[in-house]
Amino acid sequence: MGVGVLVGYILGLILLILSPIVYFGLKKAGHKKTGIVIASILALIVLVPAFLMIFESELYWKSDARNDLDEIEIGLIDDFEILENEIVGSIDYYQTTKLLISSRDRDRIIRNIETSDNYKTIDSNMTLADQMRRQLSDKVIWNYRLNDSFVRESYEKKEGYVPIEIVVTLRRESDTLDLSKIMD
Repeated sequence: MGVGVLVGYILGLILLILSPIVYFGLKKAGHKKTGIVIASILALIVLVPAFLMIFESELYWKSDARNDLDEIEIGLIDDFEILENEIVGSIDYYQTTKLLISSRDRDRIIRNIETSDNYKTIDSNMTLADQMRRQLSDKVIWNYRLNDSFVRESYEKKEGYVPIEIVVTLRRESDTLDLSKIMD
């Protein structure tokens, strides 16, 4: 667990403990309404981000999917639907998303992958992150075919930041685009 996260948890716990203390202290001093307002604000400072983290998977919108795809230089022209989205972790962030895209977008993305300068067909499932071994790097993008899947994978690790790995997988016979994003 990172030191920053630990400090955040401790500060949140302190604010939650302080909230009823402030309320009862101000109530005893004859300022009940002020106590309610200040205690509520202190509690909301902690609870709103906590609830957003808990329901983060359900709060994933099409604009978020477009932003994630833009990071890996894939754009969707036609409308699409989010079939599934699961986000796990607050320190280590793992996201898996399934999008139902148009066959026209699917064919265009596969064509872009196949015609990229670094396109290759590979036999093993050696990811770009495995190859980079968490070393510092500007964004690197691989385009390849693994069995019947077309994959675009990016990896980026900047000084002082966690590595970001994004993988988009498509199959020629399926309109489902699989997107995974890992930050650990």
